[in-house]
Amino acid sequence: MNLQYKKVKLYEEDDYKDYNIYYFDSIKNIYKLLKKPGITLSSVCSESERENFYYFVPERLNFIETENIKLNSELKTEIKKENILKVKNIIIKIVNNHFSEPRSGTLKGIENMINIIIDEYFGQYAILTNFARMSYKDYTTTIHSINVMSLTLGLSFFLKFPKNKVYNYGISGLLHDIGKTEISDTILKAERKLNQQEFEIIKKHPQIGVDILKDYSFPTEVIKGCIEHHERLDGSGYPNGIKEEMISEIGKILAIIDPFEAITSVDRPYKRKMPVEKALEIIFIEEGNKIDKNLFTKFVKNLGIVEKIF
Repeated sequence: MNLQYKKVKLYEEDDYKDYNIYYFDSIKNIYKLLKKPGITLSSVCSESERENFYYFVPERLNFIETENIKLNSELKTEIKKENILKVKNIIIKIVNNHFSEPRSGTLKGIENMINIIIDEYFGQYAILTNFARMSYKDYTTTIHSINVMSLTLGLSFFLKFPKNKVYNYGISGLLHDIGKTEISDTILKAERKLNQQEFEIIKKHPQIGVDILKDYSFPTEVIKGCIEHHERLDGSGYPNGIKEEMISEIGKILAIIDPFEAITSVDRPYKRKMPVEKALEIIFIEEGNKIDKNLFTKFVKNLGIVEKIF
Protein backbone atom coordinates (compact mmCIF):
# COMPACT_ATOMS: atom_id res chain seq x y z
CA MET A 1 0.00 0.00 0.00
CA ASN A 2 1.23 3.48 -0.88
CA LEU A 3 2.50 4.96 2.41
CA GLN A 4 0.95 8.31 1.51
CA TYR A 5 -2.44 6.78 2.22
CA LYS A 6 -3.49 5.94 5.77
CA LYS A 7 -6.49 4.08 7.08
CA VAL A 8 -9.32 6.07 8.66
CA LYS A 9 -9.43 5.41 12.39
CA LEU A 10 -12.56 3.59 13.43
CA TYR A 11 -13.18 5.59 16.58
CA GLU A 12 -13.25 8.95 14.80
CA GLU A 13 -16.89 9.61 13.88
CA ASP A 14 -16.80 12.57 11.52
CA ASP A 15 -13.30 13.96 11.89
CA TYR A 16 -12.97 13.38 8.15
CA LYS A 17 -16.02 15.36 7.10
CA ASP A 18 -13.87 18.02 5.45
CA TYR A 19 -11.52 15.61 3.65
CA ASN A 20 -11.63 13.50 0.53
CA ILE A 21 -11.89 9.84 1.57
CA TYR A 22 -10.80 6.98 -0.67
CA TYR A 23 -11.22 3.23 -0.97
CA PHE A 24 -8.79 0.76 -2.49
CA ASP A 25 -9.82 -1.02 -5.68
CA SER A 26 -7.89 -4.30 -5.39
CA ILE A 27 -8.77 -5.34 -8.95
CA LYS A 28 -7.32 -2.21 -10.59
CA ASN A 29 -4.78 -1.70 -7.78
CA ILE A 30 -5.68 1.98 -7.34
CA TYR A 31 -7.33 4.26 -4.79
CA LYS A 32 -10.70 5.68 -5.77
CA LEU A 33 -12.63 8.61 -4.32
CA LEU A 34 -15.41 7.57 -1.91
CA LYS A 35 -16.59 11.02 -0.82
CA LYS A 36 -15.75 14.69 -1.23
CA PRO A 37 -15.37 17.28 1.57
CA GLY A 38 -18.57 18.34 3.31
CA ILE A 39 -20.03 14.83 3.51
CA THR A 40 -19.80 12.84 6.74
CA LEU A 41 -18.46 9.31 6.78
CA SER A 42 -21.54 8.09 8.61
CA SER A 43 -23.73 9.16 5.69
CA VAL A 44 -21.86 7.02 3.14
CA CYS A 45 -20.88 3.93 5.11
CA SER A 46 -21.40 1.92 8.27
CA GLU A 47 -18.86 1.94 11.07
CA SER A 48 -17.74 -1.60 10.24
CA GLU A 49 -16.94 -0.58 6.66
CA ARG A 50 -14.56 2.22 7.63
CA GLU A 51 -11.57 -0.06 8.06
CA ASN A 52 -11.47 -0.29 4.27
CA PHE A 53 -11.26 3.47 3.72
CA TYR A 54 -8.27 5.79 3.53
CA TYR A 55 -7.22 9.41 3.42
CA PHE A 56 -4.36 10.90 1.41
CA VAL A 57 -1.81 12.18 3.94
CA PRO A 58 -0.40 15.19 2.00
CA GLU A 59 -3.95 16.28 1.21
CA ARG A 60 -4.97 16.18 4.86
CA LEU A 61 -1.78 17.93 6.04
CA ASN A 62 -2.39 20.74 3.58
CA PHE A 63 -5.97 21.12 4.82
CA ILE A 64 -4.84 21.23 8.46
CA GLU A 65 -2.13 23.79 7.70
CA THR A 66 -4.62 26.03 5.91
CA GLU A 67 -7.18 25.69 8.71
CA ASN A 68 -4.60 26.49 11.40
CA ILE A 69 -3.49 29.66 9.59
CA LYS A 70 -7.09 30.84 9.79
CA LEU A 71 -7.44 29.75 13.44
CA ASN A 72 -4.20 31.50 14.45
CA SER A 73 -5.55 34.72 12.95
CA GLU A 74 -8.77 34.27 14.95
CA LEU A 75 -6.67 33.56 18.05
CA LYS A 76 -4.91 36.93 17.80
CA THR A 77 -8.23 38.72 17.36
CA GLU A 78 -9.94 37.06 20.34
CA ILE A 79 -6.93 37.61 22.62
CA LYS A 80 -7.09 41.32 21.83
CA LYS A 81 -10.82 41.24 22.62
CA GLU A 82 -9.93 39.55 25.96
CA ASN A 83 -12.49 36.83 25.28
CA ILE A 84 -10.74 34.09 27.24
CA LEU A 85 -13.38 31.41 26.60
CA LYS A 86 -13.19 31.86 22.82
CA VAL A 87 -9.40 31.95 23.05
CA LYS A 88 -9.30 28.58 24.75
CA ASN A 89 -11.81 27.05 22.35
CA ILE A 90 -9.70 28.17 19.39
CA ILE A 91 -6.54 26.79 20.98
CA ILE A 92 -8.31 23.46 21.51
CA LYS A 93 -9.16 23.32 17.80
CA ILE A 94 -5.59 24.18 16.79
CA VAL A 95 -4.02 21.62 19.14
CA ASN A 96 -6.47 18.90 18.10
CA ASN A 97 -5.37 19.49 14.52
CA HIS A 98 -1.70 19.31 15.46
CA PHE A 99 -2.18 16.20 17.60
CA SER A 100 -4.22 14.34 14.96
CA GLU A 101 -1.34 12.68 13.06
CA PRO A 102 1.94 13.67 14.74
CA ARG A 103 3.99 11.00 12.95
CA SER A 104 2.71 12.26 9.61
CA GLY A 105 3.87 15.83 10.22
CA THR A 106 0.93 17.61 11.87
CA LEU A 107 3.14 19.06 14.63
CA LYS A 108 4.80 21.35 12.09
CA GLY A 109 3.80 24.94 12.69
CA ILE A 110 2.69 24.41 16.28
CA GLU A 111 5.22 27.02 17.36
CA ASN A 112 3.11 29.71 15.63
CA MET A 113 0.34 29.28 18.19
CA ILE A 114 2.82 29.25 21.09
CA ASN A 115 4.44 32.46 19.87
CA ILE A 116 1.06 34.21 19.58
CA ILE A 117 0.20 33.28 23.18
CA ILE A 118 3.62 34.37 24.47
CA ASP A 119 3.61 37.64 22.53
CA GLU A 120 0.11 38.59 23.66
CA TYR A 121 0.32 37.42 27.29
CA PHE A 122 4.03 37.90 28.05
CA GLY A 123 4.45 38.48 31.78
CA GLN A 124 0.74 38.07 32.57
CA TYR A 125 1.01 34.85 34.57
CA ALA A 126 -2.33 35.37 36.36
CA ILE A 127 -4.26 35.24 33.08
CA LEU A 128 -2.66 31.93 32.12
CA THR A 129 -3.28 30.46 35.56
CA ASN A 130 -6.99 31.29 35.29
CA PHE A 131 -6.94 30.04 31.72
CA ALA A 132 -5.80 26.62 32.93
CA ARG A 133 -8.52 26.54 35.59
CA MET A 134 -11.34 26.76 33.04
CA SER A 135 -13.05 23.39 33.30
CA TYR A 136 -14.27 21.28 30.39
CA LYS A 137 -16.67 18.37 30.64
CA ASP A 138 -14.95 16.45 27.84
CA TYR A 139 -11.50 16.16 29.42
CA THR A 140 -8.92 14.80 26.98
CA THR A 141 -5.16 14.61 26.48
CA THR A 142 -5.55 17.80 24.43
CA ILE A 143 -7.23 19.72 27.29
CA HIS A 144 -4.69 18.42 29.82
CA SER A 145 -1.78 19.38 27.54
CA ILE A 146 -3.14 22.89 26.95
CA ASN A 147 -3.64 23.40 30.69
CA VAL A 148 -0.13 22.15 31.48
CA MET A 149 1.25 24.49 28.80
CA SER A 150 -0.68 27.43 30.32
CA LEU A 151 0.54 26.72 33.86
CA THR A 152 4.11 26.24 32.60
CA LEU A 153 4.02 29.53 30.69
CA GLY A 154 2.51 31.25 33.74
CA LEU A 155 5.29 29.98 36.01
CA SER A 156 7.92 30.92 33.42
CA PHE A 157 6.53 34.48 33.31
CA PHE A 158 6.43 34.59 37.12
CA LEU A 159 10.09 33.54 37.28
CA LYS A 160 10.98 36.14 34.62
CA PHE A 161 12.64 33.62 32.34
CA PRO A 162 13.98 35.01 29.03
CA LYS A 163 11.60 34.76 26.09
CA ASN A 164 13.39 31.90 24.32
CA LYS A 165 13.27 29.82 27.51
CA VAL A 166 9.59 30.62 27.99
CA TYR A 167 8.95 29.39 24.46
CA ASN A 168 10.89 26.14 24.97
CA TYR A 169 9.20 25.41 28.29
CA GLY A 170 5.74 26.28 26.99
CA ILE A 171 6.00 24.00 23.98
CA SER A 172 7.45 21.25 26.19
CA GLY A 173 4.41 21.58 28.46
CA LEU A 174 2.12 21.29 25.45
CA LEU A 175 3.91 18.27 23.96
CA HIS A 176 4.86 16.41 27.16
CA ASP A 177 2.09 13.81 26.66
CA ILE A 178 2.24 13.59 22.86
CA GLY A 179 3.06 9.88 23.23
CA LYS A 180 -0.47 9.30 24.52
CA THR A 181 -1.82 9.96 21.02
CA GLU A 182 -0.73 6.39 20.25
CA ILE A 183 -2.29 4.79 23.33
CA SER A 184 -5.80 3.37 23.09
CA ASP A 185 -8.71 5.47 24.34
CA THR A 186 -9.97 2.40 26.20
CA ILE A 187 -7.00 2.88 28.52
CA LEU A 188 -6.78 6.69 28.49
CA LYS A 189 -10.49 7.13 29.21
CA ALA A 190 -11.03 4.09 31.44
CA GLU A 191 -13.61 4.91 34.11
CA ARG A 192 -11.77 2.93 36.75
CA LYS A 193 -8.30 2.58 38.17
CA LEU A 194 -5.93 0.99 35.64
CA ASN A 195 -4.63 -2.53 36.27
CA GLN A 196 -0.90 -3.19 36.30
CA GLN A 197 -0.73 -4.30 32.68
CA GLU A 198 -2.55 -1.16 31.53
CA PHE A 199 -0.34 1.04 33.69
CA GLU A 200 2.76 -0.51 32.10
CA ILE A 201 1.37 0.56 28.72
CA ILE A 202 0.77 4.09 30.00
CA LYS A 203 4.35 4.22 31.29
CA LYS A 204 5.59 3.89 27.72
CA HIS A 205 4.16 7.24 26.63
CA PRO A 206 7.25 9.38 27.42
CA GLN A 207 9.44 7.22 25.17
CA ILE A 208 6.75 7.06 22.48
CA GLY A 209 6.63 10.85 22.63
CA VAL A 210 10.37 11.17 22.12
CA ASP A 211 10.17 8.77 19.20
CA ILE A 212 7.54 11.02 17.61
CA LEU A 213 9.42 14.26 18.29
CA LYS A 214 12.73 13.01 16.85
CA ASP A 215 11.31 13.57 13.36
CA TYR A 216 10.97 17.30 14.13
CA SER A 217 13.52 19.96 15.02
CA PHE A 218 12.26 20.96 18.46
CA PRO A 219 14.80 22.32 20.99
CA THR A 220 16.48 19.92 23.43
CA GLU A 221 14.46 21.29 26.36
CA VAL A 222 11.23 20.23 24.63
CA ILE A 223 12.51 16.66 24.31
CA LYS A 224 13.72 16.61 27.92
CA GLY A 225 10.32 17.70 29.23
CA CYS A 226 8.68 14.93 27.23
CA ILE A 227 10.95 12.14 28.46
CA GLU A 228 11.48 13.39 32.03
CA HIS A 229 8.10 14.63 33.31
CA HIS A 230 7.53 11.40 35.26
CA GLU A 231 11.07 11.18 36.64
CA ARG A 232 11.54 11.86 40.37
CA LEU A 233 14.49 13.15 42.41
CA ASP A 234 14.82 9.91 44.39
CA GLY A 235 15.00 7.76 41.24
CA SER A 236 11.52 6.26 41.69
CA GLY A 237 10.14 7.73 38.47
CA TYR A 238 10.02 6.46 34.89
CA PRO A 239 11.01 5.67 32.18
CA ASN A 240 14.70 5.82 33.11
CA GLY A 241 14.74 6.20 36.91
CA ILE A 242 17.20 9.10 36.81
CA LYS A 243 17.86 11.18 39.94
CA GLU A 244 18.52 14.68 41.24
CA GLU A 245 20.62 16.84 38.91
CA MET A 246 20.32 14.34 36.08
CA ILE A 247 16.78 15.68 35.66
CA SER A 248 16.51 18.93 33.72
CA GLU A 249 14.80 22.05 35.06
CA ILE A 250 11.83 21.60 32.72
CA GLY A 251 11.59 17.95 33.77
CA LYS A 252 11.38 19.06 37.41
CA ILE A 253 8.80 21.75 36.61
CA LEU A 254 6.54 19.36 34.71
CA ALA A 255 6.87 16.78 37.50
CA ILE A 256 4.97 19.31 39.63
CA ILE A 257 2.57 20.87 37.14
CA ASP A 258 1.53 17.64 35.36
CA PRO A 259 0.05 15.87 38.44
CA PHE A 260 -1.29 19.15 39.84
CA GLU A 261 -3.30 19.81 36.68
CA ALA A 262 -4.57 16.23 36.51
CA ILE A 263 -5.92 16.09 40.06
CA THR A 264 -7.51 19.55 40.01
CA SER A 265 -9.23 19.43 36.62
CA VAL A 266 -11.50 16.41 36.36
CA ASP A 267 -13.56 13.96 38.39
CA ARG A 268 -12.81 10.30 37.88
CA PRO A 269 -15.07 7.43 39.02
CA TYR A 270 -12.37 6.32 41.45
CA LYS A 271 -11.06 9.75 42.44
CA ARG A 272 -12.76 13.14 42.77
CA LYS A 273 -10.98 16.26 41.57
CA MET A 274 -9.49 18.32 44.38
CA PRO A 275 -9.51 22.00 45.28
CA VAL A 276 -6.24 23.72 44.40
CA GLU A 277 -5.10 24.15 48.01
CA LYS A 278 -5.79 20.50 48.89
CA ALA A 279 -4.03 19.25 45.76
CA LEU A 280 -0.91 21.28 46.55
CA GLU A 281 -0.96 20.06 50.14
CA ILE A 282 -1.12 16.42 49.02
CA ILE A 283 1.65 16.88 46.45
CA PHE A 284 3.80 18.57 49.10
CA ILE A 285 3.24 15.76 51.63
CA GLU A 286 3.29 12.72 49.35
CA GLU A 287 5.89 13.89 46.82
CA GLY A 288 8.01 16.04 49.12
CA ASN A 289 11.30 14.18 48.65
CA LYS A 290 10.60 13.36 45.02
CA ILE A 291 10.10 16.85 43.60
CA ASP A 292 12.16 20.03 43.64
CA LYS A 293 10.92 21.88 46.74
CA ASN A 294 12.33 25.21 45.59
CA LEU A 295 10.43 25.04 42.31
CA PHE A 296 7.34 23.79 44.14
CA THR A 297 7.43 26.81 46.47
CA LYS A 298 7.75 29.15 43.49
CA PHE A 299 4.84 27.43 41.75
CA VAL A 300 2.65 27.90 44.84
CA LYS A 301 3.67 31.58 45.04
CA ASN A 302 2.82 31.91 41.37
CA LEU A 303 -0.70 30.62 42.15
CA GLY A 304 -0.97 33.27 44.88
CA ILE A 305 -2.06 31.01 47.75
CA VAL A 306 1.16 30.55 49.74
CA GLU A 307 -0.37 31.25 53.14
CA LYS A 308 -2.85 28.42 52.70
CA ILE A 309 -0.16 25.83 51.94
CA PHE A 310 2.82 26.70 54.15
